[in-house]
Amino acid sequence: LRKSFHHEAITSSRQDSENDIEIDCPKLATLITGTLNQVGGMKLDDPVNGLQSRFLFYLFDNIPRFKDVSPYGSVDNKFNFSSLGVQYEKIYEYLRLTEHEFILSKQQWNMFNKWYQLKMNTIVKDHNIYASSLIARMAISSFRLLMILSTLRSFEGKMPGIPIGCSDKDMLIC
Repeated sequence: LRKSFHHEAITSSRQDSENDIEIDCPKLATLITGTLNQVGGMKLDDPVNGLQSRFLFYLFDNIPRFKDVSPYGSVDNKFNFSSLGVQYEKIYEYLRLTEHEFILSKQQWNMFNKWYQLKMNTIVKDHNIYASSLIARMAISSFRLLMILSTLRSFEGKMPGIPIGCSDKDMLIC
């Protein structure tokens, strides 16, 4: 997980095996759901080992409701997932067929760098130098989210063109 976050090569070899494994540029997406206690059981709370900062967490309070799971219910998950699959395939083809470049304006780069420099200074001053790597990886994750949002908007036609620019709204979101 640690190496795949930075797309670093992964190798695995065993003395008694003829099948060495090499992945030159791993790309991994992981989705884990659960309660805070369940996710906490994964031992992600140690900033020194660096695993926690390779995940983004989305927390929300869910209002419990009874869900109709009968065949007569109003949600057709098969249709919903099929429809989403078609949409994602179009996005995939859009990205696969053309090379894209993502850019930020000089003002956006300044905002991004100032924000994370402030966070880095604060975490080092208030905690310890080991926690600084959390901020560095948070910046990488934010940048990746900027690229994803901007690419989706480009695909939707709201910001057409190559290179793909980032809106100030998306900059503030990430």
